[in-house]
Amino acid sequence: MKTALTIAGTDPSCGAGAAADIKTFCALGIYPTSVVTCITAQMTMNSF
Repeated sequence: MKTALTIAGTDPSCGAGAAADIKTFCALGIYPTSVVTCITAQMTMNSF
């Protein structure tokens, strides 16, 4: 089994960063491993 490592930040919506890399690896039949470098925060409501 092929294995790949992603070194990336995380995105709470799972649309970017390590989560997106992991989804791509799985779609290609590659076993994913990851190192998280940062965590992002997002606001779903306007602050004004």
